[in-house]
Amino acid sequence: MDIFAGTKLVAILHQMRSLDSRLMYTKIMSNPVIENIVLDFIRLDQLYKQGVDENDKVIGLYTAYTEHINPEKKAGTPYTLLDSGAFYGSMDIQISGMDLIINADPIKIDFKGKKTDLFKKYGEEIIGLNLESREKLKALLKVKFQDEVRRLLRNVK
Repeated sequence: MDIFAGTKLVAILHQMRSLDSRLMYTKIMSNPVIENIVLDFIRLDQLYKQGVDENDKVIGLYTAYTEHINPEKKAGTPYTLLDSGAFYGSMDIQISGMDLIINADPIKIDFKGKKTDLFKKYGEEIIGLNLESREKLKALLKVKFQDEVRRLLRNVK
């Protein structure tokens, strides 16, 4: 005779056994709010504020000539790749199992109609997460996983 049969404890144990980290990861990362937070690690923290790629390598530095053409870009400061905002806006995330795939349209057209492929010019590393961003993602995922487990356990009948 199982004295725990039909109890909430047994229901909780069954719920815990059914937890699937891959499904939870996919659910969390498919949330548009979370996707934007992760993309902002790249767009804002890495590119806009620091001008670095996933290896923390500075992409390039603005020249005095660039500053003369556009006073918002100060000579000696790192490239932000923000000119029109199209590149930042084109970034998105795909989930494949436990892999996070970051995509963007690297083709940029300047005011003269000249096309530049940002990946060929600066490398695909410009859309990767650097160590600091990966650590922030881990911390975010830990909190979201804990929230999801708590939510599942609260809903056990």
